[in-house]
Amino acid sequence: MQKNEATMLSAPERQAEISHTTKTTGHVSVSQLATHFGVTPETIRRDLKSLESRGRLVRVHGGAVSTTASSGVEVEYGSNALVNMEQKRRIALAAWNRISAETSISSLSIDAGTTTLEFAREMASASQLHGIAPLTAITNSIPVANLTAEFGLTNVHVVGGRIRPITRAIVGDHTVLEIERLRTDFAVMGTNGLSFDHGCSTPDPSEAAVKSAMIKGARNIMVLCDSTKLQKDYLVTFGTLEDINIVVTDSGIDPDHRDRLESIGIEVVVS
Repeated sequence: MQKNEATMLSAPERQAEISHTTKTTGHVSVSQLATHFGVTPETIRRDLKSLESRGRLVRVHGGAVSTTASSGVEVEYGSNALVNMEQKRRIALAAWNRISAETSISSLSIDAGTTTLEFAREMASASQLHGIAPLTAITNSIPVANLTAEFGLTNVHVVGGRIRPITRAIVGDHTVLEIERLRTDFAVMGTNGLSFDHGCSTPDPSEAAVKSAMIKGARNIMVLCDSTKLQKDYLVTFGTLEDINIVVTDSGIDPDHRDRLESIGIEVVVS
């Protein structure tokens, strides 16, 4: 975001620039915007509230994030909790329905992420409300561990390591070594981006290492990926298209993208 040369912009002009910057960078802060435009933080907060009401962004503590979360900027855990939430819930339900249809599955690993958290919610609900026999689950996600504990599940195992505050994921060399010793029937993976050139990618190398270990230790790989993440690349690739068995996405997927995934043998489940 370059310094605005105008001494004062109208609210619509200011909000248009804020909307563009948020979409481009993925995140903006109240303090930076106030300095940039030469207005008070209260004025910026009103701008963000107005833009949020029109669906242009999602307000978070200290600023706002893009409604598509499509940039390479990583945002703090909770910042994207409402971004594409309906799609995430539908994807999670479709993913759980697909996995629960398997007759020979007894274990799975659950990656960190907001969509995988919704998957864990579906799994826990099915166990509690419908009498579905619980699967043994391995996770490096603190939110997944907390949620399943609240449902009273005793079959969820949390790997050790250090907590990465920005995503509430457990990462590190110890985490990778622990996961490398495990073998699961399915790995339910989240991703920041999925492209035909570079596969699944994420901004952080430590999370990528854990994700890679989960993929290597599972017989089947399911990636939960809303359509806005397709053809997006981030810093570190953690899985190739050849690793993936199933992609669960939403109805916004480009038909050409679906055809290309299916042409290389990936099952595409549309929620």
